[in-house]
Amino acid sequence: MAWETVDSDRIYQIMRQITGEDIDESEAAIPQYRIKGDGIAYYWVPSTKSFTKICKGTNVYILSYQLDEKRRVLAFDGKIMFAIPFRELEKIGFN
Repeated sequence: MAWETVDSDRIYQIMRQITGEDIDESEAAIPQYRIKGDGIAYYWVPSTKSFTKICKGTNVYILSYQLDEKRRVLAFDGKIMFAIPFRELEKIGFN
């Protein structure tokens, strides 16, 4: 199964970008993506083995570009890590 481990340095870099604290200028910024569409959708949360409700239009960061068996990436919205099909994301860059 995909995502047995997640790069903790990447999570810390994302959290620093979100909060604006302790930003390491030597590290490349991680781009943001937006979930395409309107309304709500349910996405798989591997850590709890359950689904969570996420509003479409939410900005997320990709924790792992490794695709699972359903062609999903692991994303993080600042609170929850969840699996989402890559085709449902649009890159918005560094916002």
